[in-house]
Amino acid sequence: MSVPDLVGHTTDRGTLDPMTGVDSPFAHGLAHEFSLLGREITRRSPLYGAVCEGIAAAPDVIELLHAAPVAHRRPVQLLAALHHRVLDDPHHPLRAHYPSTGGTPGHDVVEVALNTCRDDRTELQRIIATRGVQTNEVGRAPILMTSLRHLVGDDPIDLVDLGTSAGLTLLGDRYSTDLTDANGVSHVSWGNAQPTLVCGIRNEHAWNLEPAPTIVGRGGLDPDPIRMDDADGPRWLDACVWPDQHDRRARLRAAITTATLTPPELHTGRLPDDLATVADLVHNPSRPAITTSWALAYLTPEERRATLQTITQIITERDAVAVMAESPEECPEIPWPDTVRGSRRTEVIGGYRTSGRSVMWAHLGTAHPHGVWFHLASRHHSDA
Repeated sequence: MSVPDLVGHTTDRGTLDPMTGVDSPFAHGLAHEFSLLGREITRRSPLYGAVCEGIAAAPDVIELLHAAPVAHRRPVQLLAALHHRVLDDPHHPLRAHYPSTGGTPGHDVVEVALNTCRDDRTELQRIIATRGVQTNEVGRAPILMTSLRHLVGDDPIDLVDLGTSAGLTLLGDRYSTDLTDANGVSHVSWGNAQPTLVCGIRNEHAWNLEPAPTIVGRGGLDPDPIRMDDADGPRWLDACVWPDQHDRRARLRAAITTATLTPPELHTGRLPDDLATVADLVHNPSRPAITTSWALAYLTPEERRATLQTITQIITERDAVAVMAESPEECPEIPWPDTVRGSRRTEVIGGYRTSGRSVMWAHLGTAHPHGVWFHLASRHHSDA
C-alpha cells in the first residue's frame, strides 16, 4: 500500500518548532523514504516511482527539503514544488516528460529531474519553505461521508474539516457518488454535482450502507486556506496531484468548479488552538462532525496529542463525532487498535460519545489513499 499525497498547509518559517535532533518525520531517513515510496507507487505512477528512486540516491537534492520544517520534510513536498515549477514555466525541461503538460516520460526523465532540481535550487527551496502539500483529494469524500453516516445515522450534522485546504471534501454530499461492490454493482448513490466519484466498497455487507448524511453547516480550518478567487491556489492544488494521473486531475478541476459556484466557509487557523472556535462558528446547532484526511501527519507529536484532546473534549461536551483517515505509522498518537497500529496504510477511525458519556474510538476500515476503495471493518461500533 502506498503512502498518499498528503494534506498540509503553508508554513511560516518564523514560527517553526522543529523536532529536536530529527531531520525528517521518518526514523529510517529521507533517502530510504524516497526509495520506499518509489517502489510502492510505481504501478500507479511510473513517473514518480522512477523519480523518487532517482532522488533517493541524490543526497544534494534531498537536502532541498531542509528548507521546510521537520514535519513537512517528505517526498511529496519536493515533488509538488517541482511540479509547480513545471506548470509555471513554459520552457521548463521537464514539460516534455510530464503528462500534465502534454509530455511523455522519456528514458532520461530521472536525469532531467535531478538536473533541474539542482539548477533551480533557490526557487524550489523558496516554494518548499513557504508552501505545503494541500492535495485535498476529493476521492476521499465517499469514505468520509460513508463513515459519518455510519456514526450519526439520520442525525443532521455540522461538518468541520481540519487541514481543509480548499474545502473540497466539505462538499462530499453534493458530488455525484456511487458506492459499488467488488463486481461493480451499485449499492448506494447520492449527489448530482461534478465530479462523478465511484468508490468500491469491500466487505460491503459489514455495514448497512446508506447515502451521505444531511449536512446543515459546514466549515474548514487551515493555516492557509485556498480560495477559489485566488488564481495561484487552484494552480498549487494542481501541482500537488501527480502529473501522470489524469483521472485525479480531472476530478480536482471538476470539484474546483463546484466549489466556485458554492464556496464552503473556510477559516484561517492552526491546530489545536483554533479548533474549538471553528466548531462553535459552524454550530447551527446540529450534531458536530469533525473530519481529517492526511492532515494530522503534518503536526508535531505534541500538536497531535493536543488536537486529539480537543476533539475528545468536543465529542464529550457536544455529542460530536469524528472521522479520521490517517496513517498509523505517521500518527501513532491516535488511539488505533492493535490490528492496524504501525500500518503505512490509510486507516479510518471514528470517535463518538456513548450513552455513558465516555468517548469510544472504533476502527471503521482501511481505505485506498485516493478513495478508489474502502474495506469496511466487520466489527460494528455500539452504544453510539
